[in-house]
Amino acid sequence: MHIEHISKSTLKITVSAAELSSMGLRREDIDGKNPMSRLLVSEILEKLRPQLDGSSVMNGEQSVEIFPSRDSGCVIYISPVYRKQDTVLHSIITVYSVNSLIRLCRILYRMSVPSAQTLVTGEKCCLRLVASLPREIEGYNIVPADENALAFINEHSRVIIPENAVETVLKISGAEKLP
Repeated sequence: MHIEHISKSTLKITVSAAELSSMGLRREDIDGKNPMSRLLVSEILEKLRPQLDGSSVMNGEQSVEIFPSRDSGCVIYISPVYRKQDTVLHSIITVYSVNSLIRLCRILYRMSVPSAQTLVTGEKCCLRLVASLPREIEGYNIVPADENALAFINEHSRVIIPENAVETVLKISGAEKLP
């Protein structure tokens, strides 16, 4: 197991396929509903507790996200959950086509989402738009832009439009007069 502090409050833990196997798990078994995978995370946290005493990672409620790794193991990101007091949702919205991204940008433009602080990233099968939303948008896969999600995007995605993404997408799409 390899433990890395990727920020002052986020841990990245790499667990090999052999380590999973020693617990009777395969990567495919890792699921929040699987009692064995929950036990894996609990055991990791207990092992780390003495090393992390006083660290902000271990204060209060933790956000745990698990992703597959290349060697059939998994990568676990652990960070504290911060509750926002404001109504702005710092979010990541995933779409699976350029047309869906254009439709999303039109909706965000109509909602007056500040475009200057939006960006678009890409992976093999999807595009992600990071934005601060005044409210939820029905019909879109939206997740909070917490440290874990942003760390995952940083590691696995490529930034396509680094800023002002909403207006840039609309201009590139041929929307001369923004909707």
